[in-house]
Amino acid sequence: LKIYGNLNLNAGELDFSDNNPNTKDGVIYIRGNWTNFNELAFREGNSQVVFEGTSLQPVNTPVKEAFWQLDVNNPAGLNAGTVIQVLNQLNMFNGLINTGTNEVYVSTNNTAAIAGYGLTRYINGNLRRQVNTVGNYEFPIGTPTNYEQASLNIASLLGVNNIIASFKSPSPGAAPNSSICFI
Repeated sequence: LKIYGNLNLNAGELDFSDNNPNTKDGVIYIRGNWTNFNELAFREGNSQVVFEGTSLQPVNTPVKEAFWQLDVNNPAGLNAGTVIQVLNQLNMFNGLINTGTNEVYVSTNNTAAIAGYGLTRYINGNLRRQVNTVGNYEFPIGTPTNYEQASLNIASLLGVNNIIASFKSPSPGAAPNSSICFI
């Protein structure tokens, strides 16, 4: 499905699920805004959603929006007007995801669930990751002008299911300060 403008789900359902967890369910390419007024109206199944606009693309829902596979391929980025939950894979091909007070929540504990991140492809704001008892988890986070990837190597962890990270800009020339990177 290719959407050259905005997607507005007011009523009804956009169903991309075949109810089979072992099959891919389709691809949505969108160049405009994503607005879903009913969290249950989009049934993502095992689908892939590709944001490929050329101007900032807002993602808005009243509670959260869940994607099985989310691909960001927009140099202007995405604006999370809600919590964006990624159930399987987040691919950062081009552009930032700006969270503001919201977050991107990668809810699989697969250590490779975020790919393609780098200097112009990261989370500007809050990134929450589901974690396992062991593993090396990357947190590609930063501010609008600073990319500051955090790596967390878990050797043994009990009683913690997820970790949230964000980065606040340091003072120029200052020594590293643990109080500005929150994990």
